[in-house]
Amino acid sequence: MDKSLLERILDEGLEGVDVSTESHRAGEVMNRMGTLPIFKTGVESVPEVGWEKFFTEENGENFVPTLWDENLPDLDKRLYKLLLVKLFRLDRFVPAAESFVGAVFGKEMLNSTGNLKQVVDQVSATTPIALASSPGFDASYKVDSLVEQMGKRCTNIAMGSNEGLGQADKAVNNAASVGSWVLVKNVHLTPAWLQSLEKRLGALKPNPNFRLFLSMESSPKIPVNLLRASRVLMYEQPAGIRANMKDSLSSLATRPAKGPAEKHRIYLLLSFLHAVLQERLRYAPSLGWKGWWEFNDSDVSMLLPSRAGIHS
Repeated sequence: MDKSLLERILDEGLEGVDVSTESHRAGEVMNRMGTLPIFKTGVESVPEVGWEKFFTEENGENFVPTLWDENLPDLDKRLYKLLLVKLFRLDRFVPAAESFVGAVFGKEMLNSTGNLKQVVDQVSATTPIALASSPGFDASYKVDSLVEQMGKRCTNIAMGSNEGLGQADKAVNNAASVGSWVLVKNVHLTPAWLQSLEKRLGALKPNPNFRLFLSMESSPKIPVNLLRASRVLMYEQPAGIRANMKDSLSSLATRPAKGPAEKHRIYLLLSFLHAVLQERLRYAPSLGWKGWWEFNDSDVSMLLPSRAGIHS
């Protein structure tokens, strides 16, 4: 593919606009597009109704005007489309980008879910497992679910206080000697401790069953050498109701399937409620909520029927 097109799409200086809601800015974006050499020709050949469809249709990425040579490779055509979507229909950029990623890597790339158990089996006792996430999303529930599933003993330590530093050091030393697991949460709050941990792991001779999990938000303060020595898993909130429900139901699949049909319907309704709340948080507080409250998979796990006292 033409890498220069990809660089233009990723250029933060190239502003994107949603003309479906800001129609008065269409002329402004047209002028901006005209400054790009790749769009010097072909604009006049597109009828006005073609632009109107692109600007107003709900799925605008399916109505992108053709401003390129039809003989171009398929991936280059997709990059042209993606660039136009960024310029004019920023609201549809994520679905258009997903389509491009699926074309390059295959659709299974977007539908696959990470198997934490498989990662635990692959790494050695001296390789930390770093669960990085975007701000506002806590991935530590993945470890809690795996601990419950496998019946392992795991010590949870939350960083952010002076007491947490000493507790974390003690928990790592004890777990390394007996072969249990340790989950240290919010380690991005203590970058100095991470630097000392990097050195300590090099001198540590742990039990082969020992595993160290580090949950963190993406931050430039995380030591690069520690990340290189770790198996890093990146988590973020799934985009869309369908992806959100699929993520919730995939975690429910590990639970026993016993019970009446009503129990499974409750699971489905709970997953739907969770997905709606997650999507609503993208717009809070502008759409009726007074403030922003975090609600992630750690919260939904507390509402599961088996824990909420709902039995057959």
